[in-house]
Amino acid sequence: MISDTFTFVIVNIKVERLLSRTSSQRFFHTTQFRAARSLVLTTGQDDVYDIDGQATTIGYDGEYYGQDGHYYSVAFSYTDNNDGTTTDERTGLTWQTISFDEYMTWSEAAQYCENLELAGYSDWRLPTAKELFSLSNFSNSFSAIDTNYFTIDNLSSDALFWASDIVKNEAVSVNHTTGQVENYIVSNNETNYVRAVRGEQYLINDFSNNGDGTITDAATGLMWTEFDLGVDVDWETALLLAQQSTFAGYNDWRLPDIKELQSIVSYNNDLAIDTSYFNCTNYSYWSNTSASVVATEYSYAWYIDYITGNIDYAKKYNLQEEDNTVKAVRLVRQ
Repeated sequence: MISDTFTFVIVNIKVERLLSRTSSQRFFHTTQFRAARSLVLTTGQDDVYDIDGQATTIGYDGEYYGQDGHYYSVAFSYTDNNDGTTTDERTGLTWQTISFDEYMTWSEAAQYCENLELAGYSDWRLPTAKELFSLSNFSNSFSAIDTNYFTIDNLSSDALFWASDIVKNEAVSVNHTTGQVENYIVSNNETNYVRAVRGEQYLINDFSNNGDGTITDAATGLMWTEFDLGVDVDWETALLLAQQSTFAGYNDWRLPDIKELQSIVSYNNDLAIDTSYFNCTNYSYWSNTSASVVATEYSYAWYIDYITGNIDYAKKYNLQEEDNTVKAVRLVRQ
């Protein structure tokens, strides 16, 4: 858990930013702000949206409350080291600033990182999916990384970067254009980009069963429900069910953001979740993070598939039968 001092700083930065808005843009009173206590990095999403994807002002008791933008998380903080590397001050990881601009197979990417000598260091490695996804920034559509610090040679729809994780002989990749996470069969020799990293591995789960239907992850400070809610619902209903829950005597449950959902992935198992701790009735789960496939219209929301670990977006509600907008719900608190 982060310190109270650090929490106070984050809250006050956000308060000052909100108070600088016009009165019509302020959506709830400062005494209702909830401070960050998770070590999962922010998604970068500060705004909240109605079901049609338009930015709106939603109070604590308003419709669609419980979205990503209503809560606080650890802010991004990067330092350009002016030597071809960038340090993430939150995770302690040092990244290759300019990604290698040629496509590689997964095996070639791992070998490239192992052989890399950059900025006087030779201990570079292929990042985990959680490390790569920690860089994802969902404040903008179709630029899911801060390009002020991380250069991508071709910021196109296929700016996929290899991760070190394998699920059922498929290698994980993170798309830093769209924000999606996808898997590719290693033996097919698919090619993607690579960005090397060095430093102690970020976010190694440390689960404990609390004996009351909840699971705590000491690595993040988050408490999860062991069981999902057992129903598949649309996004609006998922937000509401989370807000109404008093499970295990707690009244501050919420729908997790997409990085929190990814934080409990266990990529190296047959399923992409540790079923000795988490019971699943369905494997696709809503997040409270909105997604945009058309600029400025966030009518989609991100979800995760715990069979593969893939991350994608779906319509918040059905416009037509094939929209497939019902997902499972797992609750989190901090």
